[in-house]
Amino acid sequence: MLIGDKYWQVKLAGDDWLKSIHDPTADFMEVDRELLADTQNVAQAFGLDLIIIS
Repeated sequence: MLIGDKYWQVKLAGDDWLKSIHDPTADFMEVDRELLADTQNVAQAFGLDLIIIS
């Protein structure tokens, strides 16, 4: 998730194949720098202040 110059990456969790941020064990994780760079490029290309890549 990218909002302006702030960013987060969330580890989705769940008991089966359907992972979610709503699972109690979901948590923030270390940001993948390559994914962050790609996300920033997409946001800049479309002029977006907020973008979520999943």
